Amino acid sequence: MGIDPQRVALPHLHAVAAGWLDEGLDVAGISGHGQDVKPWCALPMADIDGVAVLGLTTLTEPATDFVNELELYGSPITLGDQTGRAIGDPGIVEAHTFASVRGAVPTPAHVVHFTTPTTFRSGQRSSPMPDPFTMIRSLSLRWNRLYPNNPITVDTRDIRSIWVSDLDGRNIVTTVKQATVSGFVGRIRLVADTPAAAAILTTLLNFARYAGVGSFTARGFGRIELEETWQ
Repeated sequence: MGIDPQRVALPHLHAVAAGWLDEGLDVAGISGHGQDVKPWCALPMADIDGVAVLGLTTLTEPATDFVNELELYGSPITLGDQTGRAIGDPGIVEAHTFASVRGAVPTPAHVVHFTTPTTFRSGQRSSPMPDPFTMIRSLSLRWNRLYPNNPITVDTRDIRSIWVSDLDGRNIVTTVKQATVSGFVGRIRLVADTPAAAAILTTLLNFARYAGVGSFTARGFGRIELEETWQ
């Protein structure tokens, strides 16, 4: 209570979520502060019946168990220049099994709606371009870091057969860690020309629905939704 979601920026969410999770995850031996692949993402705040709701996605069982055990009721929460209080402890509102993501039926085309700025880093550079090669490579590397016992093998030839058939979006410039970052928002339609590429694309996009895509996903960047499209 006491928070206006419209005034909450993505970096505010990361500061709060990291304060709750990173130190505790480090102590528990679960990838936490300082790790380049975090087992959690902050979600943009929502207003549900007049209550500001802060959402998190956890990507591993240990991280999920840790969040479920947090006791936040009554604790102060500062988001930017606003301070409110938690009116409840964390609770699961949606859950998906690893098998349901890995076993999604392959389809050759997907419309990807980037709902928060999405950027891809290479060294000191950040690009808003949702290039299929960069997206698939980024998602597969992240998947394999989080789930080393169930890796996804990606052949460069398969990635090269995934292409953008339609594009409708723009870039939004924001600041992260005092650095200027340009991110893409909008829709693209991705098409896979081979069955192997379609299987990889379907699995990784379903993963991205929860994990986000690109850089700064722990800060709420790179959130996507999958929409209906023609095949």
